[in-house]
Amino acid sequence: LDTPGKKVYEFDYRYLTSDVPYGLLVIKGIAELVECPTPTIDAVIVWAQKQIGREWLVDGKVAGRDLDKTRAPQRYGILTLEDFMLGADA
Repeated sequence: LDTPGKKVYEFDYRYLTSDVPYGLLVIKGIAELVECPTPTIDAVIVWAQKQIGREWLVDGKVAGRDLDKTRAPQRYGILTLEDFMLGADA
C-alpha cells in the first residue's frame, strides 16, 4: 500500500456512509412513492452500497436489509404517496 504511484481509496467516509442513507435514499424513497424513475440516483446508490457493504436497493426498490439505517420513508412503513401525505399532517 505504500508503493509510490499507487492510490488507496477510503470508502468508509461520510460522503458514502451518511450522505447516501440520509440524503440520496430519502430522495429515492420519495421518488419511488410518486413513481418517478431515478436511474442516475439508483446507479450511485448501487455503487455506494457495493463499496461499503450495505444493501439499500433491491431490484431497484428501496427495500434492502440496511433500510433501518436510512431516513427513507419506506423505513417508517410509508409505502404510498397517501401514507406520505398523511404524515405531513402530523
